[in-house]
Amino acid sequence: MKRVLQFIEKFDKTDEFGYRPSNYYGGVFWPLYENEGAGCSAFSMSILHLAGFSMEELEKWKVEVKLPMTLIGGKLNNGKKVKFREVIETDQWYVGQGLPGKDYISFSTYDPSLLYKWINLELSKNLNDVKNKNNVSLNNMPVMEIDYSDKLISENAPIFISRPEPHIFINYFFSNRNSKK
Repeated sequence: MKRVLQFIEKFDKTDEFGYRPSNYYGGVFWPLYENEGAGCSAFSMSILHLAGFSMEELEKWKVEVKLPMTLIGGKLNNGKKVKFREVIETDQWYVGQGLPGKDYISFSTYDPSLLYKWINLELSKNLNDVKNKNNVSLNNMPVMEIDYSDKLISENAPIFISRPEPHIFINYFFSNRNSKK
């Protein structure tokens, strides 16, 4: 809990540029990367990670896609304008090898429906065979309680790390944010 509270405190603290990561909402952000905001699912997953879930466990609920460059507009794609109709009529993500940044942009997010399905699957199992899981109901909504109190989490491990690989959307966000200072 101490690490979760440290995370929330820094996530909501003004940084050296006068910005608070908590003010920035978006699916491309990962809040455990330094000074990034979060979407609702990423924020929830980061709390679970700090509470003891491994990143491998969280990957079960992650969706990775290739956004076709035909749907990317503005300064990230030579000023191209993308009509809303083009987005609505697109029925698949980019398929194939292609070149990142030219043919597609990789994008990943956590899908709450995958987590919901996982919870229902776990609840449908014989709970006597599933260690530390208890079936709980909240307003007739299935809820699963997991006891991770026996997990050893290093208090010295960094909460925030640098983004290991650049991402075009994040780079664009930071360049615009810092240039407005």
